[in-house]
Amino acid sequence: MLVKCKHCGLQESVAWLDQVPAYEKFFYQCSNGCDPSETGFAQQIRNTLEAGVGYDMPRVTSLRAMALSYKIYGASEASKYEWLTLSKRTTKALHDDSNSDQIVNQYPVFGRSWRGLKDSSLTAMIVVFKNPGELPPYSIYVVFRGSRGDKNAGGAGFMGGKPSGGGQSKASQTVNIDWRANFDNVQDFADYGGGGFLIHGGYKSVVASYRDAVYAKIAQARRAYPGSNVVITGHSQGAGHAAIFTHWLAYKAPELVPSLYCIPFSPPRVGDYRFAQDFNNRIVARQTVLPYDGMPSLGAMFVVRGHDPVSFKVEQAYAFKSLDDPRGHETSLRKWASKGLLSAGLKAQHKEKKYGGEGLQVYFHPQCLKILPGAFGAIGQLQILNHKPDWIRNVVRKEFKSTA
Repeated sequence: MLVKCKHCGLQESVAWLDQVPAYEKFFYQCSNGCDPSETGFAQQIRNTLEAGVGYDMPRVTSLRAMALSYKIYGASEASKYEWLTLSKRTTKALHDDSNSDQIVNQYPVFGRSWRGLKDSSLTAMIVVFKNPGELPPYSIYVVFRGSRGDKNAGGAGFMGGKPSGGGQSKASQTVNIDWRANFDNVQDFADYGGGGFLIHGGYKSVVASYRDAVYAKIAQARRAYPGSNVVITGHSQGAGHAAIFTHWLAYKAPELVPSLYCIPFSPPRVGDYRFAQDFNNRIVARQTVLPYDGMPSLGAMFVVRGHDPVSFKVEQAYAFKSLDDPRGHETSLRKWASKGLLSAGLKAQHKEKKYGGEGLQVYFHPQCLKILPGAFGAIGQLQILNHKPDWIRNVVRKEFKSTA
């Protein structure tokens, strides 16, 4: 392997890099003793794992999933949980296409925490659709809520006080757990699977705090509606949670894998290359036929448009994790998580160093199906706006209509 030092410009062959474990291939130190430089191995892996893939959009599945991912935001702001209903426009589209708009049951999940700080608002929903004339006769959708901002009526995303009216919270302090978790980006080893996977530390903390409650609701729904397939979805942070939860569930309940499907909208990067490869092999690579979609689809479809506010640029997609690194003083965005501010996080990305004794840890999406128009030339506020769920919802509706 021929590499070039970014500090002194020295080019040299480092054949030993071909012999070391993959996690040591990210950086090398030139013979002049400069600080480590990137080898290009990270980009090679990224090009493989994040390549676009040909697809046929699962029409009914994707429209249901996006409608729920959009609706959960409003439901999380309410002072009391009420039965979620889809918009008239979405209901009509589903009914005209497949008569599959009927929701027969809902199981809300309240409460999540980040490193001990608790938010008791609506955090996930299990929603059961009827599939008249189809097998399976019912589909179970698991929907994770994305980040809430600094102003919302129900206090969702903030550390809440006592639950009120059906389990929702009224924020008692101005501590936004959602955004603290977003920028708590040191990668930690997953506490499942035994494969040495590294996942986003903030999301690991949050998902672990409520995944058992979500699993219990799925089990309850499957007892009531046996044989149902399970579709896991969400937007933004909710999409990141959906990816991690799906991976965890594949180990927790492997009998579900043949009927398990994951369709996250605008997910941030949530795991290293080992996570991505295992997610691909265990979940993405399966070919499944879902009700009304009529053709085999991959076991997971990641709907993305450019970057997202968490892994906003390449710089922020890297994290440093090594307690023994001699350079010391390098930390991740966790130092900004205590402020829980988007602006602080975006500034922090320019201060990050991306290397350490354990090698570069990259937050990969599993293999992406980039079904929305690319936005790689756009930066700043434009990309954040395009990340919003109502924009994605409208694009999915157009796709649904154009392929009717």
